[in-house]
Amino acid sequence: MPPPDCGNGWWNATTTKCDYWIPPPDPTMSPTMPCPECEECSTGSSVAAFESNNSNTTPSLVMAGIGGAAIVLVLGAIHKYFTRGSRRNEYSPIPN
Repeated sequence: MPPPDCGNGWWNATTTKCDYWIPPPDPTMSPTMPCPECEECSTGSSVAAFESNNSNTTPSLVMAGIGGAAIVLVLGAIHKYFTRGSRRNEYSPIPN
């Protein structure tokens, strides 16, 4: 009896199943019920619902930006302090 057709794989006689270099994706189950619709989205006020749900996002982003800028400034000052003059010591000054 010939081995079964494994498509892009090969029949492994020791495990008695098809083997693949990259395994095929698992089949996904289809949803049993449709997704529920929210009342605000179905009435056409999706922009208002989005804005009311994300009202705290803008201050958070501003604070994250300020915090990131402060970190960059501190790291830049530390870098400048520790590398002060280290590149200039290798050169001899040009006479006037």
